Amino acid sequence: MQSLDLIKKRIKSIEATKKITNAMKLVATTKIKSQLKSFEAVSVFCREYYRVFKALILREPNLDFLRLSSKQVEDKDLYILCTSDLGLCGPYNNNVCKHLIAQLRPQDKVLVFGQKGVSYLKMHRLGDHIIKTMRWDLDANNYYSLLPLSYEILADYAMGKYKNIKLVYTEFKSSVSYIPKTWNILPIWPELFGATKEVQVKDWTIFEPNAKDIIKAILPVYVSNLVYGALIESTLCESTSRRFAMEGATKNATELIDNLRIQYNQARQEAITQEINEIVAGATNKN
Repeated sequence: MQSLDLIKKRIKSIEATKKITNAMKLVATTKIKSQLKSFEAVSVFCREYYRVFKALILREPNLDFLRLSSKQVEDKDLYILCTSDLGLCGPYNNNVCKHLIAQLRPQDKVLVFGQKGVSYLKMHRLGDHIIKTMRWDLDANNYYSLLPLSYEILADYAMGKYKNIKLVYTEFKSSVSYIPKTWNILPIWPELFGATKEVQVKDWTIFEPNAKDIIKAILPVYVSNLVYGALIESTLCESTSRRFAMEGATKNATELIDNLRIQYNQARQEAITQEINEIVAGATNKN
């Protein structure tokens, strides 16, 4: 049986940890409410934007003009990975990084959002794949801060530096369900937009000067929309995962404290019993 002082110290230490995990759970819960509003607002905007973009690519399905014809395309893909800067969010970062590694080839490159993704790839000896790291904060960054990155990606794609540009993020299904997902940004596949009879361009729809020029003009915005939406969705999944992780940690801390208090009471009972036995034995010897 452990000493009373040692058990007391353990209880105080776990209680302090419990306060931290409970506070982190409350903070994550508060963030989820605001992030869910942002996610819903961005989803509405992106849905309408993709509807217009869908109409354009259905009118101009051949998108080879996005590359410079004089440049040979390298057999190399660029992955944009969305992770977090902070830990203590359960399996969130591990799941999305494993999803990336499962499809990563030796020649492919990775652009990483979040320090946890960088640490994970370096830990698995894949640090050479990283070409750029970026930080993302929903409160400090916005859609416009991603436009320079979009122009850089499009320039590399036009020069034939990459065969495919892919986005790896965590898709939000519900408050208890979120899964890693890969979205092919470039080349643009009309099939990804789910072309059906209901979304075909009407005969009276007119694009001026023409669909090709409009696609060229709004393509940076399209790429920014995809990355921005993925970052907001991933941030929401991160907070949701952290809330569950901290809720579990708080529950475990409560159970551990209860068990330690039982041990403390048992040890205290034994100590008292031992003292009574010593007193009785001493009085008996005197008689």
